[in-house]
Formats: sequence, C-alpha cells, structure tokens
Amino acid sequence: MSYKKTFIDLSKKAFKNELEEKFSKESAYNLISNYFNDISASLKDEAEVAGKTLKIKIEEKCWSIQLNQQSELSIRFYKDKITVKVKPGFQWREETLKYEQGRFYDRSKDMGLSEELLDIYLKEAFESTINQLAR
Repeated sequence: MSYKKTFIDLSKKAFKNELEEKFSKESAYNLISNYFNDISASLKDEAEVAGKTLKIKIEEKCWSIQLNQQSELSIRFYKDKITVKVKPGFQWREETLKYEQGRFYDRSKDMGLSEELLDIYLKEAFESTINQLAR
C-alpha cells in the first residue's frame, strides 16, 4: 500500500470534526435561507401591492419580514451563533441560538434549529397582526 492512501485516511480522521461542523453550519444556513426564500416567493405579488405594509428583506446572512410597520422577525447568521429578533407589537425580544454539540440551539425554547422553531418565531412575531389584517 502506498503512503498516499495512509495519508488520505489519516487526514480524513484528523479533520473529521471540523468537516462535520462545516456541514452542520451550512445546513443551518440553508434551512433559514430556504425558509425565507419560500415565504418571499409565495408572497411576491402580495408584497408588491402591499407596499410598506409587507416588507421581506433577504441579504447574505440576514433575513427579515416586517408587517404593518409594527411586527417584525429578523434573523442574523454569525459564525457560532444566530440571533433572532421578534417584535410582535412595539417591543423587541431577542433570542440567541448558540452552536453547541453540532447544532444551533435555543435554550429558552429547549429546541434545536429546525423549520418547527422558525415557525414558532414566525407565529410569535405575526399572529396577532396578520389576523387583524386578514379580517
């Protein structure tokens, strides 16, 4: 057996944890990005006619939705944490998901980052406002 094979095998073993962390963080980023892109695409026409009443903003590592200039959900992705700002009316509440044991985790909700957790944030931010607007 050539040393090339040994070198490749040992390198894979040496960098296994770093590679798993990289893939885990990319997966978290893609989950958030796809979640907001889906909302944006589904509400494209509504956002056009709503003007300032409905604003959806998607940037490289920051996503936000603002409704009726009083409710807002904003998520910012950092290297080792994700900040989530929820404004269901006139007061902001901020959550920080820290990268722990291979995932981003919200301690206050005792949940890892998932579509279900993103739905919870979305509901907290907009449930009251959207119900009033939809009447």
